[in-house]
Amino acid sequence: MRVLSFSEISTALDCQARHDYRYGDQLAGSSLKPKTVVPILSEGKAWGAAVAAWHVTGDGENAIKAMDTSLAQDMMEQIEFGIYDEDAHDAMRTGLLAMLIHYTDTAEAVQMDPILERELLVPIPSRSGRRKSNRYRLLCYLDATSTTDAGSVWIEEFKLRGRLSDVGLIIRSPQIRWYAWAYWQATGIKPAGVNVTERLREAPKPPRLVKGRKKPYDLTPSHAKDQLCTADAYLAVCNEYGVEPDMATADSLRSRRWQQRVPVVFRDGELEDAGRALVSAAKLIRDLDSGELYPLRNAHPGNCNGCAFNEICDDPTSTVVDALFDRQPPKRDRQPEGAAK
Repeated sequence: MRVLSFSEISTALDCQARHDYRYGDQLAGSSLKPKTVVPILSEGKAWGAAVAAWHVTGDGENAIKAMDTSLAQDMMEQIEFGIYDEDAHDAMRTGLLAMLIHYTDTAEAVQMDPILERELLVPIPSRSGRRKSNRYRLLCYLDATSTTDAGSVWIEEFKLRGRLSDVGLIIRSPQIRWYAWAYWQATGIKPAGVNVTERLREAPKPPRLVKGRKKPYDLTPSHAKDQLCTADAYLAVCNEYGVEPDMATADSLRSRRWQQRVPVVFRDGELEDAGRALVSAAKLIRDLDSGELYPLRNAHPGNCNGCAFNEICDDPTSTVVDALFDRQPPKRDRQPEGAAK
């Protein structure tokens, strides 16, 4: 069985060379796993678990428990592989907790179904599209679902972002359609759409203080509009220091969006189209696995900047490769993970 994920498919679509380094073996003779990059705990997964638990129960303590359970699972896996970083774990938990507290104080609670964090493994349609493939499966994880009073089911996705996405990009995302398609195949219930809730990967910070322009140059509140504090905190610190607030700054801080919830409604036939797109994705992975397609490098800043394979991409046969990476079998030869076991 060959298990595909949104992450693998999107990697192949972005840059086939990066896909080969991570999942294949044509360029380097094996898949490569970086030695020097300590895996970051899955804050996105922990965030999704925490927020979903809060929406279901309305209880902040339950949300923190769900977050800690997710982080603990990652911690145990990292300890097993000898890559656990306690400081990174503690820093991540502190940051997530601050964001969670702010989120529950400011976001609108939405009633969600009690079953959380569903793992789905469903057959992708065969090449003809008329039956299910006996080889390719799509593995995906759903944060939650909700059901309207009229009985319509919605997928609920929670995302952490460095900045909130353009709504048009969210609407065109293939991931939400593939996840909704997988839910339909697994349950027989066709979702009406997906609610994507994005959260800025920041919590409000204290207002910024700067040196005054006049002697004795004591600290005074900053009027910068880019500081990550709330308008109320800014006005409070101005009052504390006896400084006239800049109302333009207060308005800018008040208008900052810390999170957004975007509903994506599916038109008739859209989920059927998602299934057909997955057939094409499976064909692409099949041709890369078999060597029928030789991996293309898609070099541009969006792909290369931050890529783990940047240093060896020009020469994957160099002796430097074994100094920087551990070799492992290509994904087609590995034991499937998650529900695939």
